Amino acid sequence: NLYLGDFNADGSVNHYDLAMWIPQNAPAPQAATFDPRFDLTADALVDAADLAVLMPRLYQPVMDAAPASPASATCSV
Repeated sequence: NLYLGDFNADGSVNHYDLAMWIPQNAPAPQAATFDPRFDLTADALVDAADLAVLMPRLYQPVMDAAPASPASATCSV
């Protein structure tokens, strides 16, 4: 389960993830080096907009488990 920005899947978003993102910055989507994992805005580019998503997430706590979906939540009346 990959947290947004946790590119190395270690359960946190930190400088290691930023170090993985930096070389991915700016390749064209058709380039052999393009990796959509680093396109955090899903606009087919790895650019400053993705960095703007990544930076506020650095060193912030991540969830231990995915939140329950509304369909699986129970309600007592």
